[in-house]
Amino acid sequence: MIIAIFGFCWYWRRKQIIAHLALVHSSAHLSSHVELAKVYTDKGDATKRNQYTDQPGTTHNETCTRDAWEVSSDQLKIFNNEKLGSGAFCFVFKGKLVGKAPICKIQPSVATQCFENCEVAVKKLPEYAGDLAKDDFVQEIDFMKRIGYHPHLISILGCITDHQLDPCLIIEYCCNGDLLKYVRNRRLETGHEEIMRTYYPVTVDEMALRFKDLLSFAWQISDGMDYLSARGCIHRDVAARNVLVNEMKVAKIGDFGLCRLMDTATYTTRGGRLPIKWMALESLQDYQYTTKSDVWSFGVLLYELFSLGDVPYSLIQPTDMIDYLRSGKRLEKPEHCADHVYSIMQDCWKEKPDERPFFSDLKMELGTLLSYATKEYGYLDMRKPSGGNYYPLLLNDSGSAEQSESHPEKSTAPNETDLISVIDAATGASIESHIKD
Repeated sequence: MIIAIFGFCWYWRRKQIIAHLALVHSSAHLSSHVELAKVYTDKGDATKRNQYTDQPGTTHNETCTRDAWEVSSDQLKIFNNEKLGSGAFCFVFKGKLVGKAPICKIQPSVATQCFENCEVAVKKLPEYAGDLAKDDFVQEIDFMKRIGYHPHLISILGCITDHQLDPCLIIEYCCNGDLLKYVRNRRLETGHEEIMRTYYPVTVDEMALRFKDLLSFAWQISDGMDYLSARGCIHRDVAARNVLVNEMKVAKIGDFGLCRLMDTATYTTRGGRLPIKWMALESLQDYQYTTKSDVWSFGVLLYELFSLGDVPYSLIQPTDMIDYLRSGKRLEKPEHCADHVYSIMQDCWKEKPDERPFFSDLKMELGTLLSYATKEYGYLDMRKPSGGNYYPLLLNDSGSAEQSESHPEKSTAPNETDLISVIDAATGASIESHIKD
């Protein structure tokens, strides 16, 4: 009897110790995320208040209340005949949400209250999806819950994760599709071999793109990436095809399937199909990812944007990319790209990650250029490109190469009020209503 009592006491005490150690580990784990965000990003803090909603920013160890985000099946209508897109392991359909989306209650703000009785995009897995794909899908849903609302990120509106139903991720619907197709579809056909650039309007077509529009998109994307990096997040697939454009010409970064919260200074992973021509040299050589590798990818996105959809490195085979970049070669300046914009691209492609700018720097510099852009800056055109984006990653021997780049003259960044006015004019929408201190 004494032995039995002693055994029970020992077992109970052991459970208490394990629970205490788990709590200590969880606290230390969160602390490491916050500190890494401060050191390896733009001095961000994963726990700071989200200025775009009334809710504090969520933390990495905060348990996501699954019930709060859940949408009942009778609240969601999926239009299976209206496919918006598809990937290797998912399909995206247009849908209609009845009533208020969960985000309206979870992250209340002026910006989120519009998600009621609204059109939505619904991301689903195919029937043949395996356990790994399902785990990745749930991880993407949980990640989107944590990052909070931002006007330049695609927001989760709700989800269905009931094991008895097909899992669904319900996100914002952007009627203009992805940015890559958007800029390609809005090339202005002038009928001339030489493209006209002038300070006077050459067309009354509201769908045509101006230089100021491209700068506006670039600034908006840098703003969204600054928000992510300040919270210790790496995207790992920054590209024009993963940015969506809504009816007000507001750019929103999406596709968070490869996003990760930084557990260490550098995230290292192998395998899978990766966007080789958007990847930084250190990611190609050593599978290493940081905020600065996202900056490299952002530079390639700028190339896509200001070339109006050209395929990067169109003449280079994926297997030759490492040697090409190690030799110091980079993408050439698009034909009608401003010198200062190309200089920003070159800064993003510096070989040493520490020499690349932070997203906060890019946001300030692009904001300065945007504030000085004139409304009548002329229209752009280019040839129709084609090609694939993702390839299996192959490693070559590592090496180093030196490269020198020119730098634009630095100028004082516009204040927040002026910049919001500039973005409003460029997009035709008011983003001021999205911002709540």
